[in-house]
Amino acid sequence: MKSFEIPLEFRSILAVVALYWRYFVDSSALKPIVVAFIPTGIVGLLIYRFFKDVLFGNEQIVLWALLLDGIFIILFE
Repeated sequence: MKSFEIPLEFRSILAVVALYWRYFVDSSALKPIVVAFIPTGIVGLLIYRFFKDVLFGNEQIVLWALLLDGIFIILFE
């Protein structure tokens, strides 16, 4: 499954970079990107195990999350 997810995510990131490359090349845009990434990366590293073991390891939670997400998308569109 990971061999499918990694190229899929990479293609999504590559599409964003290809679309907004002029913005990324601008030096004034690099600072906010780095500043936004640092706290997100720290929080992600701290709660990674919890999400992996507790939330993604439990099929009931994943199914309920997908169901509720689908309902919210339908309601708010």
